[in-house]
Amino acid sequence: MTSAFIQVTDRCQLRCKYCFYSTGYLEYSKEATLISITDMINFLISMKIENVIITGGDPLHPSVIKETLELTKTLRAIGIDVSIDTALIVRGNEILSELIDLQLSMMYVSCDSHHPEVHNKQRGLWDKTIYSIKKLIDAGVPVYINCSVTSLNFSEIKETRKFFINMGVNDIDFHTAYIPKNAKHFKELSCENLSSIDKKKLCQNLLWCASGNEKKVAYCLFQIRWLFDSETYVPMKFSCKMGKDFIVIDRHGVVTPCFHLPCWGNTSEVSIIKKNKEIVEEKGFDCIESKCLSLFAIDSFCEGRNSCGENK
Repeated sequence: MTSAFIQVTDRCQLRCKYCFYSTGYLEYSKEATLISITDMINFLISMKIENVIITGGDPLHPSVIKETLELTKTLRAIGIDVSIDTALIVRGNEILSELIDLQLSMMYVSCDSHHPEVHNKQRGLWDKTIYSIKKLIDAGVPVYINCSVTSLNFSEIKETRKFFINMGVNDIDFHTAYIPKNAKHFKELSCENLSSIDKKKLCQNLLWCASGNEKKVAYCLFQIRWLFDSETYVPMKFSCKMGKDFIVIDRHGVVTPCFHLPCWGNTSEVSIIKKNKEIVEEKGFDCIESKCLSLFAIDSFCEGRNSCGENK
């Protein structure tokens, strides 16, 4: 295990229509003070963590941005690589300057279209995100775009890729947004509602955007299977690594194998967490399968396949 997600908050400046919380898939937790940075660092060192992705909610939300900056600086000072996963809605160039000085491994930014009106229909504040992306790129900060594909933007993802690559981002990933059938915006946004012709067009666009990258092509093929048979196929289950290479730590210090499974213990219980990790490596654990939103993101992995199988 070499990597950890640190989930510093549930809060976010946006209310994306397909978000875990907007769809009712997850409930907001009660915010508490972030555990002692010293305790966090001691735990990461004990677990020999080399890479950290700070996430949320949004770790650049005004209520936690000072904590995020302080945590990042401390992690960088002891040689741990840090990335931030964010919508990049920040207030003022002063914050952007601080982010530039952090020497991040990557800034993962969520943006759903090169057209503001499309992005704003499902996320919001396109102009602020694009402004900040340009500032970071101009300063040499590596930026990686995560684009959630819905029935609103599926036809334009080739143009969206060209737009961001020309802007200078390192790369862009497209992943079909999972929206529960009982969610408010399921009919409006879910790609499951596309016609067969539109699904084929989306498949062609996804494969075009992944051309030349075997990992992305494999991911696209699983997305395509899901589009035509959502009850059977779950994207990326075949390469889940959560609980093996990755763990999740929330702001309370609770450690879990992924974003959706019961806790292994607290950051003060290193021996218990290591024991639970050994059990997973030996026996696996029950994966929540098609209810797992993380399986729809190319860089989110889960080792649940050990118990639930690659695909049913």
